[in-house]
Amino acid sequence: MNEHYADNNFDELFDYVGTVKTIDVVEQQNSKSKKPNVVDLFLEKGNELAKKHEAYQSDTVVRGNKALYELLSSIYELALSIDEHAQKEKIVKAMRSNLKNQNIKTSSTTPFMTVIVKYVVKNIDRQTAFNYSRALRVANDEKIEVGALADYIAQAGGVSKVTKTAIEKSNSSIEKNESKRRTEALRNALVFKGILSKESIEYEKPVVQLKAKLKGNDTAADTGSFAIFLTYYDRNTQQYKIIEAYDYGDSFEKTILNHMQKRFATTTDALENFVAQAKVKRQEMIAQVAANTVLDKRTKSKQEKTTEAS
Repeated sequence: MNEHYADNNFDELFDYVGTVKTIDVVEQQNSKSKKPNVVDLFLEKGNELAKKHEAYQSDTVVRGNKALYELLSSIYELALSIDEHAQKEKIVKAMRSNLKNQNIKTSSTTPFMTVIVKYVVKNIDRQTAFNYSRALRVANDEKIEVGALADYIAQAGGVSKVTKTAIEKSNSSIEKNESKRRTEALRNALVFKGILSKESIEYEKPVVQLKAKLKGNDTAADTGSFAIFLTYYDRNTQQYKIIEAYDYGDSFEKTILNHMQKRFATTTDALENFVAQAKVKRQEMIAQVAANTVLDKRTKSKQEKTTEAS
């Protein structure tokens, strides 16, 4: 093979079709027809750096994280061992004293796991110590075994992600509980608003119970607190005309109320205060009705006696 061809790649060889030319002529023509592409040069440089970064990730970051997770596993194992030991208080007190002698601050409110972390990993900032400690506490709360900790942290996406996930779960739980409380407060407020309302309509047709059991043996779970009237607004008469009344059942009613509570501007506390006041007012109304009944009986009794006397 001609030695000149060893310098050419396949792309360059395929550029030359037609009459065979000498290598010198080909190289001369190639140098005239092809100018260096600046964009391609910069992209190639970027690709080279990308490869270096991948190597760095593999050699430094990945290995570094693996080593860190293994260290945290060992700290976790140590902490669990101390936590179960009969002389836990003495051990922790000695660690606090040792840290104090090295000007590393802890207090009576410093979490147990943070003390262990600071004792082992002394030359780290306060935030990093907190993150390590928090991750280990979360793992402990979730009953993660020592041998599974490294994978647990890696799958979460790192130490800070373990902490973030725990906070998000906590917030989610708080939001869920608040939503449940607010939905129940809205239901109670609407019930009492109905009880105290002076507006009413007479509806002789049956209420369609969409959640009723087939055999007709209705239960509390099948029956909602409200009848929902489907109406049509007649623009000619300017009246709402009732099409039908529905009882959607307890479960679907909760869904409706959940959507409503998200759109009500009234706070949960205000709804609960309204319910508390409504209960007092209802008791007053019941007492008043009872008093009126007694009064009516007395009045009727006097009238009967007067009639007999006359």
